[in-house]
Amino acid sequence: MESIERPERRPLIPRWVIIASIVIALLVATGFGVLVALELGDTVVVPDLTGMSEGQADVELSRLGLSGVITERRFSSEPLGAVIEQDPVSGAEVPSDTEVFLTLSAGTEEFVMPDIVGNGIVSATAILEGHGLVVKIDVMDSDSPPDIVLESYPSPGTSVRTGETVRLTISGEGSASSVLLPYQMAGLVFVLDPAPVPEGNVDTSLEVSRRLQSLIEASGGAVIVTRSAAESRTAPSVRQTRATVTSATVAIGLDVLAQGAGGMIVTSQRSVVGSDSDAGSLDLTSDLVSALMDVYPSCAAGPETSDPVLASIARPAARIKLGSLSDDADVASFRDPTWADTVARSIYRALGERYGVQ
Repeated sequence: MESIERPERRPLIPRWVIIASIVIALLVATGFGVLVALELGDTVVVPDLTGMSEGQADVELSRLGLSGVITERRFSSEPLGAVIEQDPVSGAEVPSDTEVFLTLSAGTEEFVMPDIVGNGIVSATAILEGHGLVVKIDVMDSDSPPDIVLESYPSPGTSVRTGETVRLTISGEGSASSVLLPYQMAGLVFVLDPAPVPEGNVDTSLEVSRRLQSLIEASGGAVIVTRSAAESRTAPSVRQTRATVTSATVAIGLDVLAQGAGGMIVTSQRSVVGSDSDAGSLDLTSDLVSALMDVYPSCAAGPETSDPVLASIARPAARIKLGSLSDDADVASFRDPTWADTVARSIYRALGERYGVQ
């Protein structure tokens, strides 16, 4: 029986299609596996960047494939530009292209202590707290109007930093122990010339001047001060111009010696106009010595001199040498705010008895 040969049947799906499908599937699977491997394996540990400079942090992050983003600059005790916070934190595992957010130090905010002596406590507190300072208040019996700032520590003109505590002494009700009488000085003009003190020392001449100014103004008198807290090197010619800007009743100079013998000395100032003013200066000097001897027994009158700042005013004038920076006892006194207040009160009493009305 003869066999019948059947014609070969063509496959429904061409072989090349099957092969191509297998190849594509393999490629897709391989690519997916590579992506998974890369995704799972390409992570890094975030380093500790705190304390590094911005440049050091950038180098360290770049080395690991990370990038830094500055989000904030904040005042701190750390050096300017140092990293003080980071997110993610050190030790975290992250993909290599992660951004690390950095907070840098803006350094310490340092500025000059504002001069708020003589201000009311409300305005003084607002000024200081506006600079980021913390205010503490002490009350002292005084014949000044209540709630007036008598002194501050640190003193005006010194360097302070945000967050520091400032102590203010304000006037309260006067007590029976007060040595001051309520003098009336309306219409009188007083020139105060606090000579500059060598840098790095307590500005004693200005401290006494500031307290004396507060007392005089509380009594209705007007005061011209030839130097401010921000001017540690004001030339005599500049101070002279300020002293002669208006007609003064009397002028008081305040000095601190850089070298020389300690102790307090009051010297009468010769005027450019002659004897009448000079006689007034001698009488003023005598009154000042008497008042200051109550608190500084060694106070004495010195030889008459001609001061370039005070002589041109053509009014009674005296200059008080408060002491010497080379004398340990004087330096200890300069550092005591109570001493400056006591000296200012003694000068005020002498001026009140001679020029004021009770």
